[in-house]
Amino acid sequence: MPPVKASDLFLIQFTSGTTGKAKGAAMSHRVALNGAWLRAVAADADETDVWINPVPLNHMGGAISLVLGCMTVGACYVVMNRFDPAQFVRLMHLCGATRIGGVPTMIYALLDQPGWAAAARDLRSVGSGGAQVPRPLIERLLEDGVTVIVAFAQSECPMISSTLPGEAPVLAAERVGRPIAHTQVKICDRDGRTLQVGEVGEICVRGPVVMDGYFRMPEATAATIDADGFLHTGDLASLDAEGYIRVHGRSRDVIIRGGENIYPAEVEDCLLAHPDVQAVAVVAVPDTRWGQIVGAAVQLREGLSAIEPDELEAHAAERIAHFKVPRRWRFVESFPLTPSGKIRKVEVEALFV
Repeated sequence: MPPVKASDLFLIQFTSGTTGKAKGAAMSHRVALNGAWLRAVAADADETDVWINPVPLNHMGGAISLVLGCMTVGACYVVMNRFDPAQFVRLMHLCGATRIGGVPTMIYALLDQPGWAAAARDLRSVGSGGAQVPRPLIERLLEDGVTVIVAFAQSECPMISSTLPGEAPVLAAERVGRPIAHTQVKICDRDGRTLQVGEVGEICVRGPVVMDGYFRMPEATAATIDADGFLHTGDLASLDAEGYIRVHGRSRDVIIRGGENIYPAEVEDCLLAHPDVQAVAVVAVPDTRWGQIVGAAVQLREGLSAIEPDELEAHAAERIAHFKVPRRWRFVESFPLTPSGKIRKVEVEALFV
Protein backbone atom coordinates (compact mmCIF):
# COMPACT_ATOMS: atom_id res chain seq x y z
CA MET A 1 0.00 0.00 0.00
CA PRO A 2 1.28 3.51 -0.73
CA PRO A 3 2.24 5.72 2.22
CA VAL A 4 -0.67 7.93 3.30
CA LYS A 5 -0.49 11.08 5.40
CA ALA A 6 -3.32 12.12 7.72
CA SER A 7 -3.74 15.28 5.65
CA ASP A 8 -4.11 13.43 2.32
CA LEU A 9 -7.44 13.54 0.52
CA PHE A 10 -9.65 10.62 1.55
CA LEU A 11 -13.09 11.45 0.17
CA ILE A 12 -14.93 13.99 -1.95
CA GLN A 13 -18.38 14.00 -0.36
CA PHE A 14 -21.00 15.71 -2.51
CA THR A 15 -23.68 17.68 -0.70
CA SER A 16 -27.25 16.42 -0.94
CA GLY A 17 -28.45 19.24 -3.16
CA THR A 18 -31.67 19.75 -1.20
CA THR A 19 -31.59 23.51 -1.78
CA GLY A 20 -29.36 23.94 -4.83
CA LYS A 21 -26.47 22.56 -6.87
CA ALA A 22 -24.33 19.93 -5.11
CA LYS A 23 -20.71 20.78 -4.17
CA GLY A 24 -17.85 18.38 -3.41
CA ALA A 25 -16.60 18.60 0.18
CA ALA A 26 -12.95 17.48 0.26
CA MET A 27 -12.20 15.44 3.37
CA SER A 28 -8.81 14.26 4.61
CA HIS A 29 -8.12 10.94 6.32
CA ARG A 30 -7.86 12.83 9.62
CA VAL A 31 -11.29 14.44 9.26
CA ALA A 32 -13.03 11.22 8.18
CA LEU A 33 -11.49 9.10 10.93
CA ASN A 34 -12.17 11.65 13.67
CA GLY A 35 -15.78 12.05 12.56
CA ALA A 36 -16.33 8.28 12.51
CA TRP A 37 -14.69 7.61 15.85
CA LEU A 38 -16.51 10.42 17.64
CA ARG A 39 -19.81 9.08 16.27
CA ALA A 40 -19.06 5.63 17.73
CA VAL A 41 -18.00 7.21 21.04
CA ALA A 42 -21.29 9.12 21.24
CA ALA A 43 -23.23 5.86 20.86
CA ASP A 44 -21.06 4.15 23.50
CA ALA A 45 -20.33 1.44 20.91
CA ASP A 46 -17.79 -1.37 21.35
CA GLU A 47 -16.53 -4.61 19.76
CA THR A 48 -19.64 -6.57 20.86
CA ASP A 49 -21.92 -4.51 18.61
CA VAL A 50 -23.48 -5.61 15.32
CA TRP A 51 -24.25 -2.72 12.96
CA ILE A 52 -26.45 -2.93 9.85
CA ASN A 53 -25.83 -0.26 7.25
CA PRO A 54 -28.81 0.54 4.98
CA VAL A 55 -27.50 4.00 4.09
CA PRO A 56 -26.02 4.55 0.60
CA LEU A 57 -22.24 4.63 0.61
CA ASN A 58 -22.28 7.94 -1.26
CA HIS A 59 -23.83 9.41 1.90
CA MET A 60 -21.86 10.71 4.88
CA GLY A 61 -23.79 8.53 7.33
CA GLY A 62 -23.11 5.38 5.32
CA ALA A 63 -19.50 5.91 4.31
CA ILE A 64 -18.15 7.60 7.44
CA SER A 65 -20.37 7.08 10.50
CA LEU A 66 -21.15 3.43 9.82
CA VAL A 67 -18.30 1.95 7.78
CA LEU A 68 -15.42 3.71 9.54
CA GLY A 69 -17.31 4.02 12.82
CA CYS A 70 -17.55 0.23 13.09
CA MET A 71 -13.86 -0.16 12.28
CA THR A 72 -12.75 2.27 15.00
CA VAL A 73 -14.28 0.07 17.73
CA GLY A 74 -13.88 -3.35 16.06
CA ALA A 75 -17.61 -3.98 15.71
CA CYS A 76 -19.34 -6.36 13.29
CA TYR A 77 -20.51 -4.64 10.10
CA VAL A 78 -23.41 -5.89 7.95
CA VAL A 79 -23.99 -4.22 4.60
CA MET A 80 -27.02 -4.20 2.30
CA ASN A 81 -26.93 -3.76 -1.47
CA ARG A 82 -29.80 -1.30 -1.23
CA PHE A 83 -32.39 -0.36 1.35
CA ASP A 84 -35.34 -2.71 1.48
CA PRO A 85 -37.39 -2.63 4.72
CA ALA A 86 -38.47 -6.29 4.61
CA GLN A 87 -34.91 -7.46 3.90
CA PHE A 88 -33.59 -5.14 6.60
CA VAL A 89 -35.87 -6.64 9.27
CA ARG A 90 -34.89 -10.15 8.11
CA LEU A 91 -31.20 -9.26 8.52
CA MET A 92 -31.86 -7.87 11.99
CA HIS A 93 -33.26 -11.29 12.95
CA LEU A 94 -30.40 -13.22 11.37
CA CYS A 95 -27.47 -11.28 12.79
CA GLY A 96 -28.85 -10.03 16.10
CA ALA A 97 -28.42 -6.38 15.21
CA THR A 98 -27.58 -4.08 18.12
CA ARG A 99 -27.15 -0.81 16.19
CA ILE A 100 -29.13 0.46 13.24
CA GLY A 101 -29.68 3.87 11.77
CA GLY A 102 -30.95 5.87 8.86
CA VAL A 103 -32.85 8.97 7.90
CA PRO A 104 -36.42 9.23 9.25
CA THR A 105 -38.04 7.98 6.02
CA MET A 106 -36.10 4.71 6.36
CA ILE A 107 -36.98 4.19 10.01
CA TYR A 108 -40.68 4.82 9.39
CA ALA A 109 -40.58 2.09 6.74
CA LEU A 110 -39.02 -0.35 9.23
CA LEU A 111 -41.65 0.36 11.88
CA ASP A 112 -44.36 -0.60 9.39
CA GLN A 113 -42.89 -4.10 8.92
CA PRO A 114 -44.80 -6.87 10.74
CA GLY A 115 -41.60 -8.41 12.14
CA TRP A 116 -40.17 -5.18 13.55
CA ALA A 117 -40.92 -5.75 17.24
CA ALA A 118 -39.24 -9.15 17.32
CA ALA A 119 -36.29 -7.97 15.23
CA ALA A 120 -35.67 -5.06 17.60
CA ARG A 121 -35.13 -7.31 20.63
CA ASP A 122 -31.33 -6.87 20.73
CA LEU A 123 -31.18 -3.21 19.74
CA ARG A 124 -29.06 -0.95 21.93
CA SER A 125 -29.79 2.18 19.94
CA VAL A 126 -31.29 3.58 16.76
CA GLY A 127 -29.35 6.47 15.27
CA SER A 128 -30.91 9.09 13.06
CA GLY A 129 -30.16 12.47 11.58
CA GLY A 130 -29.57 13.84 8.09
CA ALA A 131 -32.93 15.57 8.33
CA GLN A 132 -35.22 16.89 11.00
CA VAL A 133 -36.16 13.85 13.11
CA PRO A 134 -39.91 14.10 13.85
CA ARG A 135 -40.91 13.93 17.48
CA PRO A 136 -43.66 11.33 16.79
CA LEU A 137 -41.02 9.01 15.31
CA ILE A 138 -38.80 9.32 18.39
CA GLU A 139 -41.75 8.77 20.72
CA ARG A 140 -42.81 5.66 18.81
CA LEU A 141 -39.32 4.16 19.09
CA LEU A 142 -39.22 4.97 22.79
CA GLU A 143 -42.53 3.13 23.23
CA ASP A 144 -40.79 0.05 21.81
CA GLY A 145 -38.07 0.42 24.43
CA VAL A 146 -35.43 1.54 21.91
CA THR A 147 -32.86 4.20 22.79
CA VAL A 148 -32.76 6.94 20.16
CA ILE A 149 -29.56 8.81 19.37
CA VAL A 150 -29.94 11.90 17.21
CA ALA A 151 -26.74 13.15 15.59
CA PHE A 152 -26.24 16.40 13.72
CA ALA A 153 -23.75 16.65 10.88
CA GLN A 154 -23.45 17.62 7.23
CA SER A 155 -21.38 16.75 4.19
CA GLU A 156 -18.86 19.43 5.13
CA CYS A 157 -18.51 18.14 8.69
CA PRO A 158 -19.16 14.45 9.49
CA MET A 159 -19.96 15.08 13.17
CA ILE A 160 -21.07 18.23 14.99
CA SER A 161 -23.24 17.15 17.92
CA SER A 162 -25.11 14.17 19.32
CA THR A 163 -27.47 13.14 22.05
CA LEU A 164 -26.10 10.44 24.33
CA PRO A 165 -27.43 7.17 25.74
CA GLY A 166 -28.90 7.70 29.19
CA GLU A 167 -29.98 11.28 28.59
CA ALA A 168 -33.61 12.26 29.06
CA PRO A 169 -35.61 11.00 26.02
CA VAL A 170 -37.16 14.44 25.51
CA LEU A 171 -33.73 15.75 24.48
CA ALA A 172 -33.69 13.55 21.40
CA ALA A 173 -37.15 14.83 20.50
CA GLU A 174 -36.27 18.51 20.89
CA ARG A 175 -32.50 18.85 20.49
CA VAL A 176 -29.58 17.37 18.54
CA GLY A 177 -27.38 17.04 21.59
CA ARG A 178 -24.28 18.90 22.66
CA PRO A 179 -21.22 19.59 20.49
CA ILE A 180 -18.85 16.63 20.31
CA ALA A 181 -15.46 16.64 22.03
CA HIS A 182 -12.55 18.60 20.54
CA THR A 183 -14.81 20.99 18.60
CA GLN A 184 -15.93 24.57 19.09
CA VAL A 185 -19.47 25.62 18.17
CA LYS A 186 -20.95 29.09 18.17
CA ILE A 187 -24.19 30.68 16.96
CA CYS A 188 -23.65 33.81 14.84
CA ASP A 189 -25.75 36.49 13.19
CA ARG A 190 -25.33 37.54 9.56
CA ASP A 191 -22.47 39.86 10.49
CA GLY A 192 -20.57 37.08 12.24
CA ARG A 193 -21.26 38.30 15.78
CA THR A 194 -21.70 35.59 18.40
CA LEU A 195 -25.27 35.55 19.74
CA GLN A 196 -26.56 34.99 23.25
CA VAL A 197 -28.10 31.85 24.75
CA GLY A 198 -31.49 31.14 23.17
CA GLU A 199 -31.02 33.42 20.15
CA VAL A 200 -31.37 31.92 16.67
CA GLY A 201 -28.51 32.22 14.23
CA GLU A 202 -26.17 30.23 12.01
CA ILE A 203 -24.23 27.31 13.48
CA CYS A 204 -20.48 27.71 13.03
CA VAL A 205 -18.07 24.92 13.95
CA ARG A 206 -14.28 24.59 14.18
CA GLY A 207 -12.23 21.50 14.93
CA PRO A 208 -10.69 18.30 13.55
CA VAL A 209 -13.94 17.26 11.84
CA VAL A 210 -14.27 20.16 9.40
CA MET A 211 -13.64 19.59 5.70
CA ASP A 212 -10.54 21.01 4.04
CA GLY A 213 -12.72 22.90 1.56
CA TYR A 214 -14.82 22.40 -1.56
CA PHE A 215 -12.91 20.47 -4.20
CA ARG A 216 -11.44 22.88 -6.77
CA MET A 217 -13.85 25.64 -5.63
CA PRO A 218 -11.70 28.20 -3.77
CA GLU A 219 -14.32 30.96 -3.84
CA ALA A 220 -17.03 28.71 -2.41
CA THR A 221 -14.56 27.51 0.23
CA ALA A 222 -13.68 31.07 1.27
CA ALA A 223 -17.38 31.90 1.55
CA THR A 224 -17.98 28.91 3.85
CA ILE A 225 -14.85 28.66 6.04
CA ASP A 226 -13.87 32.00 7.55
CA ALA A 227 -10.41 33.34 8.36
CA ASP A 228 -10.63 31.92 11.90
CA GLY A 229 -11.29 28.41 10.59
CA PHE A 230 -14.99 28.31 11.48
CA LEU A 231 -17.23 26.43 9.05
CA HIS A 232 -20.46 28.36 8.43
CA THR A 233 -22.93 25.52 8.10
CA GLY A 234 -25.94 27.35 6.66
CA ASP A 235 -28.07 25.76 9.38
CA LEU A 236 -30.01 27.87 11.87
CA ALA A 237 -30.03 26.89 15.52
CA SER A 238 -29.96 28.11 19.10
CA LEU A 239 -27.94 26.98 22.11
CA ASP A 240 -29.56 26.63 25.52
CA ALA A 241 -27.87 27.28 28.87
CA GLU A 242 -26.79 23.62 29.14
CA GLY A 243 -25.11 23.67 25.73
CA TYR A 244 -27.75 21.67 23.83
CA ILE A 245 -28.42 22.62 20.20
CA ARG A 246 -31.92 23.12 18.82
CA VAL A 247 -32.00 23.19 15.02
CA HIS A 248 -34.48 25.57 13.38
CA GLY A 249 -33.76 24.75 9.72
CA ARG A 250 -31.61 25.89 6.83
CA SER A 251 -30.98 29.63 6.54
CA ARG A 252 -32.29 29.52 2.99
CA ASP A 253 -35.55 27.97 4.18
CA VAL A 254 -36.55 30.72 6.62
CA ILE A 255 -39.95 32.15 5.76
CA ILE A 256 -40.31 35.90 6.35
CA ARG A 257 -43.98 36.82 6.64
CA GLY A 258 -44.55 40.53 7.16
CA GLY A 259 -41.19 40.85 8.90
CA GLU A 260 -41.71 37.82 11.15
CA ASN A 261 -39.23 34.94 10.84
CA ILE A 262 -40.83 31.49 10.62
CA TYR A 263 -38.69 28.35 10.86
CA PRO A 264 -40.12 25.45 8.83
CA ALA A 265 -38.88 22.81 11.31
CA GLU A 266 -41.27 24.09 13.99
CA VAL A 267 -44.27 24.00 11.64
CA GLU A 268 -43.31 20.55 10.31
CA ASP A 269 -43.03 19.13 13.82
CA CYS A 270 -46.48 20.52 14.60
CA LEU A 271 -48.11 18.96 11.54
CA LEU A 272 -46.35 15.62 12.03
CA ALA A 273 -48.13 15.37 15.38
CA HIS A 274 -51.43 14.97 13.48
CA PRO A 275 -52.31 11.25 13.33
CA ASP A 276 -53.13 11.33 9.60
CA VAL A 277 -49.84 12.92 8.46
CA GLN A 278 -46.98 10.67 7.31
CA ALA A 279 -44.56 13.31 6.03
CA VAL A 280 -44.59 17.05 5.42
CA ALA A 281 -42.43 19.76 3.88
CA VAL A 282 -43.00 23.42 4.70
CA VAL A 283 -41.79 26.11 2.29
CA ALA A 284 -42.18 29.82 1.57
CA VAL A 285 -44.89 30.85 -0.90
CA PRO A 286 -44.70 34.35 -2.46
CA ASP A 287 -47.54 36.67 -1.41
CA THR A 288 -48.31 40.21 -2.55
CA ARG A 289 -49.45 41.40 0.88
CA TRP A 290 -47.10 39.62 3.30
CA GLY A 291 -44.09 39.03 1.04
CA GLN A 292 -44.16 35.33 1.92
CA ILE A 293 -46.66 33.02 3.55
CA VAL A 294 -46.39 29.44 4.76
CA GLY A 295 -47.07 26.56 2.38
CA ALA A 296 -47.21 22.91 3.37
CA ALA A 297 -46.94 19.83 1.16
CA VAL A 298 -48.40 16.83 2.98
CA GLN A 299 -48.18 13.09 2.46
CA LEU A 300 -50.97 11.27 4.27
CA ARG A 301 -50.61 7.95 6.03
CA GLU A 302 -51.17 4.83 3.93
CA GLY A 303 -54.84 4.08 3.36
CA LEU A 304 -55.97 7.71 3.63
CA SER A 305 -57.01 9.46 0.45
CA ALA A 306 -58.01 12.93 1.59
CA ILE A 307 -58.22 15.36 4.48
CA GLU A 308 -59.57 18.90 4.57
CA PRO A 309 -56.93 21.66 4.88
CA ASP A 310 -59.21 23.33 7.41
CA GLU A 311 -58.67 20.41 9.77
CA LEU A 312 -54.89 20.71 9.52
CA GLU A 313 -55.06 24.49 9.94
CA ALA A 314 -57.15 24.06 13.09
CA HIS A 315 -54.67 21.49 14.39
CA ALA A 316 -51.77 23.89 13.80
CA ALA A 317 -53.60 26.91 15.22
CA GLU A 318 -53.87 25.18 18.60
CA ARG A 319 -50.10 24.64 18.78
CA ILE A 320 -48.27 27.49 17.03
CA ALA A 321 -48.73 31.23 16.50
CA HIS A 322 -51.37 32.22 13.95
CA PHE A 323 -48.89 33.73 11.48
CA LYS A 324 -46.99 30.41 11.33
CA VAL A 325 -50.05 28.37 10.30
CA PRO A 326 -49.84 27.20 6.65
CA ARG A 327 -52.37 28.88 4.35
CA ARG A 328 -51.41 27.11 1.14
CA TRP A 329 -51.62 23.32 0.88
CA ARG A 330 -50.59 20.61 -1.54
CA PHE A 331 -51.21 16.89 -1.02
CA VAL A 332 -48.73 14.46 -2.55
CA GLU A 333 -48.50 10.68 -2.83
CA SER A 334 -44.74 10.86 -2.28
CA PHE A 335 -41.95 13.41 -2.04
CA PRO A 336 -39.01 13.98 -4.38
CA LEU A 337 -36.01 12.70 -2.44
CA THR A 338 -32.26 12.99 -2.72
CA PRO A 339 -30.29 9.69 -2.88
CA SER A 340 -29.80 9.98 0.89
CA GLY A 341 -33.54 10.20 1.59
CA LYS A 342 -33.92 13.93 2.21
CA ILE A 343 -36.83 15.87 0.74
CA ARG A 344 -35.78 18.10 -2.16
CA LYS A 345 -37.39 21.36 -1.13
CA VAL A 346 -36.53 23.15 -4.36
CA GLU A 347 -38.96 20.77 -6.10
CA VAL A 348 -41.56 21.15 -3.34
CA GLU A 349 -41.44 24.94 -3.81
CA ALA A 350 -42.26 24.44 -7.48
CA LEU A 351 -45.58 22.79 -6.49
CA PHE A 352 -46.82 26.15 -5.25
CA VAL A 353 -45.85 28.23 -8.27
